[in-house]
Amino acid sequence: MRPHTFLALAAGISLVQVSPARAMPEDIFSLKQLVATQYGGNAQSYAEVEAKDFREMGCDGRTDLLHALVDEGLDLATLTPNVHYKALKCAIDKKQVEATLLLMTPDIISWWENGCAGNYGCWMPLRDAIQKDDYRTVRAMLENGAHYFWEHKDYLPLTREESLVLAAETARNDAKDETQRAFVDAGLGHILAASQDKAKLQYIKQRWKTAKGGGGGVGAGGMMAGLLGGALSIASGGAVAAGSALAGGYALLDSGSDGDERTPVKGLAPLDLATGRKSLGFAFVPTSGATRGLEVKKVMPDTLSARAGLASGDIVTHVGGVPTTSRAATYVATHAVLDEETFTVRYLREGTAREATFGLPAGPAPQLAAETATETEAPAPTATTATAPASDQTLARLERLADLRDRDLLSEEEFQTLKGRILGTD
Repeated sequence: MRPHTFLALAAGISLVQVSPARAMPEDIFSLKQLVATQYGGNAQSYAEVEAKDFREMGCDGRTDLLHALVDEGLDLATLTPNVHYKALKCAIDKKQVEATLLLMTPDIISWWENGCAGNYGCWMPLRDAIQKDDYRTVRAMLENGAHYFWEHKDYLPLTREESLVLAAETARNDAKDETQRAFVDAGLGHILAASQDKAKLQYIKQRWKTAKGGGGGVGAGGMMAGLLGGALSIASGGAVAAGSALAGGYALLDSGSDGDERTPVKGLAPLDLATGRKSLGFAFVPTSGATRGLEVKKVMPDTLSARAGLASGDIVTHVGGVPTTSRAATYVATHAVLDEETFTVRYLREGTAREATFGLPAGPAPQLAAETATETEAPAPTATTATAPASDQTLARLERLADLRDRDLLSEEEFQTLKGRILGTD
């Protein structure tokens, strides 16, 4: 009998045979077989339970296995953030660029930044990438909505663009050439230029120093005091923003183009820098739970949202086809539609899915337009009007009717009836 076995028996300890730890699957076939036999084909469950394996895939740069899991149904957007983060962080640390690019999503960046906000010693993802000066990683971070460079709470009142200026300044001072190239190629050349402007830098630093000093900054009685127990509303595509309520009552702020929604620090307004994103014109807080999106808190007058008929309480889930599931995802979505004259916005109203087209000309209130169209009798057709091309006024009326139908304010039957009246064919 082995000595350690004798000692265990003498102590009255039961010996239990422990199976050796199972190694991570070495190839795609083995991985798919494991998912099929032990997890019922549920790749999501495999990644959650075998979190160490999932992390190792990121560490080792096993994009073949990661792609296989995605092919089997793994949804990175709904993966437990901590599981997702550990794989991404290890891929970044090990300079596994391809795995980093695959694992990086706007949602996980938002989760990482929110977790670091006000947490001294925690590395913000953008700062982590800039220190490594890896062009592809930094650019991917920027294009996926990362922007906070400092985790200290004193910097939180800064806008997205102001924080990026400080990141670019550090990249220049530390001669991070690849990072500077990434800024330019990510469409943030104006941010890099601002980081060389001493007056702008001084103004930005004065804003965070003023916040640090209290009165209008973070802390009890300051600008952020109202965040305890809730998130600060944000104006989509710009204006004041907050990703979520964080420990200690801190939240991340964003800049914007709606001047009346910008938040000054003791009278110091945010630096006027181009956002590179479409201003949608509504204030919101990101939701959590089963329905993820942007809960509309306030619709600004004479904006795209006002003209499209959005209302307080609506939950915006997509902008231009891009899901708006987090603060960073919203940056990505509003950037994608920056140069679009019209684009769709999908939202929920009292649980019912709806879609609006942003960018259409302003018109009467939808319900008023429907009632007016119903009550107005079109003139009797004549031989001339029946065959003549529709006038601009007629086309405008038809477009408005179509818009009412698309918003579910008119049925198809009502639309056809009113259309016939306008064209004189009914």
